[in-house]
Amino acid sequence: MGLAANNLGATYAYFDDFYLASRFINEAIKIGVENKNKALLTLAYISMGKMLVRKADYPIAIDYFNKGMSNAEDLNNSYFMRDAYEGLGNSYASMKNQDSAILFLNKYKIISDSLVRAEKSSIRSSMRSMMNIKQKQHDLRMIIFVLLLVVLLFLFIIAVNRYLTVSNKYKKEQLDKTDLERSLNEKINILIEQSRLKKSDSEELKFITHLAMSNDPCFFLKFKEFDSIFIKKLLELSPKLVAAELELCALMRLSFETKEIARYTRQSVRAVESKKFRIRKKLNIVSELDLSVWMSTI
Repeated sequence: MGLAANNLGATYAYFDDFYLASRFINEAIKIGVENKNKALLTLAYISMGKMLVRKADYPIAIDYFNKGMSNAEDLNNSYFMRDAYEGLGNSYASMKNQDSAILFLNKYKIISDSLVRAEKSSIRSSMRSMMNIKQKQHDLRMIIFVLLLVVLLFLFIIAVNRYLTVSNKYKKEQLDKTDLERSLNEKINILIEQSRLKKSDSEELKFITHLAMSNDPCFFLKFKEFDSIFIKKLLELSPKLVAAELELCALMRLSFETKEIARYTRQSVRAVESKKFRIRKKLNIVSELDLSVWMSTI
């Protein structure tokens, strides 16, 4: 699990997802400490250093490469030492510390050349070839194992995200439904209190108000059937009023405020205010008089 966590962290670092990379590599470090696995610790320290280099956090990267180098030298592991020297050399170079950069890059070159020579020599040996085949088979199994873990992890993340999406959507729908019902009742109560609506008409007007809040195209048609006298009076005062302006007048008649109209008609507040200004001019309503109040009195 420690190796899998480290490999996942290295993969996320490659794609610059530093949050998840740090999380998995730190998990590998934790497992290495708990199990006193110095090889795993060395690998994880070097992986963390490489991630921090990609993140351009060079001072902290150097700390981790130094830890990895110290462990690699204790283990006498040339591959770990090579990676640690390379990381230190590149980090110091990025920080413009040329002396340290040259020192570690030279160490990196020396050990890399040594490893290349050793690997070339081992290829000539048939026994070494057999061991390489076994190593490749082991590596393939590890890759398959890691890929399987990655796939399972992604499937788990997808399942959790889907569950959260559906759950949040359901909660939002319930909240919207509750808010809509409350808003409808508030509108109806306001109209009853203003003596502009009989209680017997409340259900019909509740339906019409619901159409308005849903931005339903049938809203204005139903409103004209319900309050045809209001529309007739408006047209008598100003025949120049167009359908969109009459619909806005109907919304104001139902005590909708500017922000509510913008929200339910999917317009900006400024667009609604501009339309209200044109209506005011066409009806010759003075600026001192509230337009919604005026709509409620005719």
